[in-house]
Amino acid sequence: MELADLVYQVSGFGASTPREKIQLFAWFLHAHRNKDVLDNADIRSCFAELHLADPNVAKYLPRMVDYKDLMKVKGGFKLERAVRTDLDAKYGVHHSVVRVSKLLSELPDKVPGVAETLDWARSLAALGATRIDSTLVNATLGAALKYQEDLERVREQVPALVEKARGA
Repeated sequence: MELADLVYQVSGFGASTPREKIQLFAWFLHAHRNKDVLDNADIRSCFAELHLADPNVAKYLPRMVDYKDLMKVKGGFKLERAVRTDLDAKYGVHHSVVRVSKLLSELPDKVPGVAETLDWARSLAALGATRIDSTLVNATLGAALKYQEDLERVREQVPALVEKARGA
């Protein structure tokens, strides 16, 4: 998963506090870039990758140790277990789910909003989806689409969307 894809999943990301953004970036670096230990530069690079202003990460990280968001370890910081578990539950969705969600948003017809797409992705995660296929998408798409006619229209396109997501 790319950082921009994760941010796309987070409803209201722009209004998040620097502390919330740093938590999310730390989780992303742990979960998707296999960084066991983080430092100021790692978190700053996430802000830079998204073209966001650095909120003075060096000031926030020690405070986040005090708040029990992070723990200080040799060479940097790690997310506290409770924070990581919470973020795993919220955003630990298989990358192909993210890709299909993104493709759904690109359809020319009325498609689910961000909140509905997140509900759908969470339902897939709750089912333990480790890979995505047309059957699974069709069985769970009702979590994202309110109206039967929308479901029928999108279901016709599901096989192509899933194939495109796998190849992305």
